[in-house]
Amino acid sequence: LGAMILGDQLRRAGYSLKILLKTTEAEVLKHVKSNSYDAIFFSAGSESAARLSATCVNKIRHSDKNSPLMFLGGSILNHDPTITLPPEFDLACNELDVLIDKIENNLTRT
Repeated sequence: LGAMILGDQLRRAGYSLKILLKTTEAEVLKHVKSNSYDAIFFSAGSESAARLSATCVNKIRHSDKNSPLMFLGGSILNHDPTITLPPEFDLACNELDVLIDKIENNLTRT
């Protein structure tokens, strides 16, 4: 799902969220350090975008040992199934119900 569609669906389900579009890695890190998040969603349309997002995930995890769940979604998941997705993400998925279940299950464990 695209970031805007996913965001709209999450808001309709009662979740609070912040959407950052076309942002820098530094801006993402700033938001993560100054706020508390249950999950961070990255959307990628290409392997290079997924790799850039994975780099950001690594920096978040190194700066915050209690980092939130990290998800990858977007049109990259609809491309060639032989594409190797970066392993840095907790889950790569475009299915809203699966993502919400993963977040909710993580919240009950913490």
